[in-house]
Amino acid sequence: MNRKIFRVAVLVFWTSVVCWSCEDYLDIIPKGKRVPKTLEDYAAFLQNPAFTVGGTYYKMYLVNESYQDPSYMVSSPLNQIHYYWLEDKDRISDYKNDEVYNGNYRAIFYMNLLINDVPGINVSSSAESIRAKVLIAQAKTIRALHYFYLVNTFAKAYNPETAASDGGIPYTTNSDDFEGQIAQESVEKIYGHILDDLNAAIPELPLEVDNFMEPNRAAGYALRARVHLFMHNWQEAFNDANEALKLNDYIFDMVAYHREYVDPDGTGRTIQDDRNAFTGLPRITYSLGKDENLLVKGGNSLVTSTEISIKLPLKDSVENQFCTRDPSRFGEGDTRFLCVFYRDEASGYYESRLRDNKNWGGLRTPEVYLIRAECNARLGFLDEAMDDLNALRKKRIIASVYQPLSASSLKEAIDYIRKERDVELLGSGMMFYDMRRFNTETEYQRTMVKKDDKGIMHSLKPDSELWVMPFPKSVTDQNTDLKQNTKI
Repeated sequence: MNRKIFRVAVLVFWTSVVCWSCEDYLDIIPKGKRVPKTLEDYAAFLQNPAFTVGGTYYKMYLVNESYQDPSYMVSSPLNQIHYYWLEDKDRISDYKNDEVYNGNYRAIFYMNLLINDVPGINVSSSAESIRAKVLIAQAKTIRALHYFYLVNTFAKAYNPETAASDGGIPYTTNSDDFEGQIAQESVEKIYGHILDDLNAAIPELPLEVDNFMEPNRAAGYALRARVHLFMHNWQEAFNDANEALKLNDYIFDMVAYHREYVDPDGTGRTIQDDRNAFTGLPRITYSLGKDENLLVKGGNSLVTSTEISIKLPLKDSVENQFCTRDPSRFGEGDTRFLCVFYRDEASGYYESRLRDNKNWGGLRTPEVYLIRAECNARLGFLDEAMDDLNALRKKRIIASVYQPLSASSLKEAIDYIRKERDVELLGSGMMFYDMRRFNTETEYQRTMVKKDDKGIMHSLKPDSELWVMPFPKSVTDQNTDLKQNTKI
């Protein structure tokens, strides 16, 4: 496992320096090795768009988040298993490589390198000393983010009753032992390490940053709020979400965007039936709505023209439960559908045609509102929970149909919040992570049911082995002490 990670990491670093940077950051030294020497050399690790979060497709397919043509599934056994919930199939024996595993550990390798090496750099001023502390804090934040994605992919969801004994993932803070047998730690210990990083980092994070791939303090609070939410620490998650929103509470007004650019005449014009309607629309994620971003981790979309394409059937089967993919998941007047999806009658589905790429793996203010809403509900403040939820919905649903929500019970509030998370965080993998964490609570468990393209009914239960992804064979062959957290 670890030799592979190390080789991939070194290759990516060489590639990123040569292809991404237009400056000669690193000197060439004997034996052809490039080594970072200055603070700005190490800062390039944080700013490198190659160190992002990708690989959400099999998670999307498992929770029925996106439609895919059956012919594609034949060529991808793992996607087929997840898309059709085939629990009688073996995912472990022939699963050789995994981009989520490799990509996240590659980023962790470089964050470890920065954290361990920067303290040894001779600084010549107080400004450089502060810069060094900031870089270390930012690297710890990013390392925490990548470990969060890893533990929520390859281990069971955090359950306060079993986390101490549930098998976790390999954990290391060193940059020299990636060729060794890195110890596998429990889910509880991994979460503890993540919190240790964030607790140390947040006081040192800057309030503002020049590059949106470097976390600011609001991002630190937002990530810790997410971590506490997944640990069922409602008060701590609320406190951190509140602190993050004190620093940045901006929500981009999609309703105004729809009114000004999509339907300026108020005639009900949409982009669903006009593919060319996307031409000339202003960009949102990194332009008009850029202030929603607390930390950008956008996956391949930052370094290539490839976007995550989300497909929705024109009409889903009425037998489907908790996994409806068609436009009804959005509701009437939702600009997240009206401004994004093109209707293709010939193919039989809607397809996302984003004007610009999304911040798929990072942190955004809408998620923080949703975290605070859920925590308010969990703590018994239902009106406040709906206030947070409605603050977001008012910027997403056109005024002619918008109606504020109210909840009379915790269950009703959670249902509203889950629905909103599913559409606001669509394509980020968060629906997969959310379903796992809610499955740890009996009152919120869901057995998903759907009819496939041949009319066969399938179900996915809360305790299914499919909710945990297997370690790839390339990893277990190298690290023979590593134990799978799933049986299939």
